Amino acid sequence: MNEPTLASLRKRILMLYFATGLNVVMGFFVITAGGGAGASPGTVWLIAFVFLAFAAVNYYLARVLRKRYDDLTRQSR
Repeated sequence: MNEPTLASLRKRILMLYFATGLNVVMGFFVITAGGGAGASPGTVWLIAFVFLAFAAVNYYLARVLRKRYDDLTRQSR
């Protein structure tokens, strides 16, 4: 498999940070507006938890890729 370029790693990192923000916003939206939709509180919290869990996974993956990006930039100097 080919090594990723610095540009492709940077795009992936930015995409993961964007997905993190989007998942956090959606999680809080579900918490604040979910009760008005007639859903049970347990269902609302479960859906919000899933969004926030995906946000945590996206943030973790972005941090891992950021370390790899930093290593590659140090090696290229």
